[in-house]
Amino acid sequence: MNRDVVQYRRRGESCVAKKDDHPYRAGRDWLYNLRKSTPGRLYVLFGQEDFRRKAALDILRERLVDPALATFNYRRFEGTGLTEETLADAVNRPPMMAERTLIVVRDLDVYKNKWVENIVDSLPEYVCLVFEYDLLECKTDGRLKIHKLLTKNGELADFVQAPPGELTAWMKSRCAERKVRIPQDAMNALTFRCGVGMTNLAHEIDKLCAYVTNGHITQEDVKAATCAVPEAQVFKLCDALAERNSGYAQRLLDELEQARQEAIPTLALIGRQMRQLYGVRLLIDSGGGVSAVMELCGLKYGNLAEKLLRSARKLSLTGLREAVRLCAETDAALKSTGLDGFTLLRDLVTELHRALA
Repeated sequence: MNRDVVQYRRRGESCVAKKDDHPYRAGRDWLYNLRKSTPGRLYVLFGQEDFRRKAALDILRERLVDPALATFNYRRFEGTGLTEETLADAVNRPPMMAERTLIVVRDLDVYKNKWVENIVDSLPEYVCLVFEYDLLECKTDGRLKIHKLLTKNGELADFVQAPPGELTAWMKSRCAERKVRIPQDAMNALTFRCGVGMTNLAHEIDKLCAYVTNGHITQEDVKAATCAVPEAQVFKLCDALAERNSGYAQRLLDELEQARQEAIPTLALIGRQMRQLYGVRLLIDSGGGVSAVMELCGLKYGNLAEKLLRSARKLSLTGLREAVRLCAETDAALKSTGLDGFTLLRDLVTELHRALA
């Protein structure tokens, strides 16, 4: 591999997303096993794919709770303000006219509340206790006693994004349930425009199926009937800069502002995109292709790597290095001055156009 690419990685400038280093990945197979097996007494559900995390909760409720007796055998608590006494009372209350109770606690940091150890160390056989991380990030720590108790008495499930094959099959299946066909090029357009999160994709697929009249979704339908996520807008913005079309780039920035996106996250996306393009340009110069780009940038989808390659080929290494510097300077200015964020971003887009021209 090109020495500059290796140095790029060592300097901490890699565009690769941080990889999970724990063994709790959960996806389609995990959900299938949950549906077919007897539910356990304890689960910790977390991760970025909230569609499947909520599907797990639905499965547990279907398996364990009779709707007619839900008032007695299903309890749900918010983690904020929850006390050991309240949760212990719910856990130790036997089920009524049923074999099990289901208790769900949302957004309680079990690793920071030491009293949780007392609860999970002595769960009755009739209880299924679920700690769900929704808005709160779950930071596992194998050194702590609570972690050992959780893994001994229950199961941790990190719902990661679905890999391409699973996501494709799921999108086709969801469309087929509505008697609509979606070809691969339309699915590529949909994931690029709307992201790969299944919750948002489910919403957009339902819109598309209602929008089309001939039972067939095209790329044009995707553009007409779906809402682009900020990441897709920023990709298009940077692609416009690669095409030397600063006017279109500014219009895309205006759209992001009108959609009430915040300046700091928007700049973070622009900066990440410029770092990715810089890394891909280094790979191009060393003879790398799609697979190398996917590895460097942590991408699961080849069509995204191909888009990065197309844009990077139009840009010089010197220009991209300057673009990365401009993004860093704007980030410092945005966080240290009282200037309007999108005013700074419009100035940045102008400077990026000059650097990349």
